[in-house]
Amino acid sequence: MFLSTFKKVFSCLIIVFWCGYAYAQNIPLLKKQILHAKTDSLKTQLYLELGKQYENVNIDSCFYYLNQSLQLAQSKNYAFETAQAMHQIGYTYLYFPRGESKALDETKALKWLNRGVEVAKKNNDFLNLARCYQLIGIIAEHQKTANPDDIYKLAIENAKKSKNWKVIADTYDIMSGSYIRNQDYKKAEASILNAMAACQKYDFEHWFSFGLDYCEILELQGKKKIVQSFSRKLYDVKNKRKKSKSYFINMIDSARLENYVQHYSVAESIFLKMIKLEKLKLKPDSLHLYIAYRSILPVYLNQNAYKKAYFASKEISELRLWLEQKRQTNDSKFQILQLKTELDLEKKEIKITLLEVQKRQQLILLIAAIVVVVLLISFLIILQRNKKRIEIQKQELGKLNSTKDKLFSIIAHDLKNPIVSIKRLLQLFENKALTSESFVELSKTLQQNVDNIYTLLENLLLWSLSQMNGLKPNFKTVEVKDLIDDILDIFIELAKQKQILLESDLPQNMLIYVDENHIQTIIRNLLNNAIKFTPRFGKISISALIEDKLVKIIIEDSGIGITSAELTTIFTNPKLNRGTEGEKGTGLGLSLCKDLIEQNNGEILAKSGNGTIFELIFPIAE
Repeated sequence: MFLSTFKKVFSCLIIVFWCGYAYAQNIPLLKKQILHAKTDSLKTQLYLELGKQYENVNIDSCFYYLNQSLQLAQSKNYAFETAQAMHQIGYTYLYFPRGESKALDETKALKWLNRGVEVAKKNNDFLNLARCYQLIGIIAEHQKTANPDDIYKLAIENAKKSKNWKVIADTYDIMSGSYIRNQDYKKAEASILNAMAACQKYDFEHWFSFGLDYCEILELQGKKKIVQSFSRKLYDVKNKRKKSKSYFINMIDSARLENYVQHYSVAESIFLKMIKLEKLKLKPDSLHLYIAYRSILPVYLNQNAYKKAYFASKEISELRLWLEQKRQTNDSKFQILQLKTELDLEKKEIKITLLEVQKRQQLILLIAAIVVVVLLISFLIILQRNKKRIEIQKQELGKLNSTKDKLFSIIAHDLKNPIVSIKRLLQLFENKALTSESFVELSKTLQQNVDNIYTLLENLLLWSLSQMNGLKPNFKTVEVKDLIDDILDIFIELAKQKQILLESDLPQNMLIYVDENHIQTIIRNLLNNAIKFTPRFGKISISALIEDKLVKIIIEDSGIGITSAELTTIFTNPKLNRGTEGEKGTGLGLSLCKDLIEQNNGEILAKSGNGTIFELIFPIAE
């Protein structure tokens, strides 16, 4: 066990080391190429590329080389390279944290992107215009200062003029993400299809990733059949991928695909590997962790792994809070920038003496505004926490109420038929349909039925008290024959009244590890249904056998059977039918049986032949 864990950790460290090694190899090569570059145009491009290489290594070095590229381009009047460098500086401020606070700086990003737009406009540089408008739209969406949709449309318009398929596809992809956040899934679907169409002829990797985004949007709309069909097509062509994208994107795309084709365990293992790799880094990327945890959450839900889903949700909440805190910092900076801009305009219109007074007033107002904002944010955080606490309490009360309803249903269902049987005997005696001698003969049976009902009621009430916090199994080793024989004693008289033969073939020493009360409830439900839907002079048999280390309990009747259409929904949406002699039912029994048997690590199967066959399958107790 230790050796296996060591190997996994060691392999992760190797991957992290290799990523660092790859950067270390590229950087010296680029520096060497700069020294031997024959043209200034080539130098600007090499400085720009060197700055990009430093993004994940040293952010200060990254900005240094980006500025070198910009200064050289400006000194030589290279318009395209100037706009390109300004876009890259804006991109770096937007997505890579800097300084002790490790905060992103959308204010500086917007400043550089606007400068890039000015340069690109003067030179009809549609490519850099489109790139800058992409990022300005993202900032507008974050800051909520303009309509991002209008800005994205400007980006699309210029991207089409540039005839650059990658910029066109990426812009449609960004628009799709914006529509998803606003829950406008139809527009999101149209945008991602446009992105796929733009790159289909040129790059399979991009098309494949956008195809997974398309599956996500379809799933959000509840179009599960289309998701299954399209994801299967992606799965069939996945080997065409060259995996030229980053390691993180390649892994997350692979995991998303496995989730959509319902290979949940494979998807889970890939996501966990991603999370482990990210946490092993000296500076883990919180955004990467947020994406990984958000993506693994539906995998856990699809597997009904609610405990794992809960911890993933907790991680997502903490990371989302981190993102919100960064966003709030950026909003404040953006407001300060607007105040500074207004102040600069006022300088041109008023005297310096008056300006000093107004500056003091502005500072006081700004401090007051910051205090109000801080108090408001604190209030909202407290309000949100209280809201979450109330929601959790509401969910717990709902679960408790649901448990209560199930327990009452079980008690009513299991007591009804034995009491009805006694009631009928008493009615026969009252109506003088039985002689005193016959009643004396039946009194022993009647006494036994009363004793059985009393025992059943006592067990049900004790069990109900233990289950009020949820229908949780209390496991122990149970002898199958003893368990079923106790139940048969309750139903013998009920079967006799319909002249149904009730027989059993149960071997000794057949053990299962289950909650005894749960299994008794399941078998009582199934025997009650068998009697209800078996006509007079019919037959019900209950048997058990061991097959491949599994205990199989079989309840078979010669009743009216189940149609093939009803078999598909019998446990999820059972049809409410009357018995052969008009007996009523609640329709809850089989749904409850499936719920209880799954909690006991078992399986229930329904078949239809000459009558109905139910099979209960459990692992044999060691």
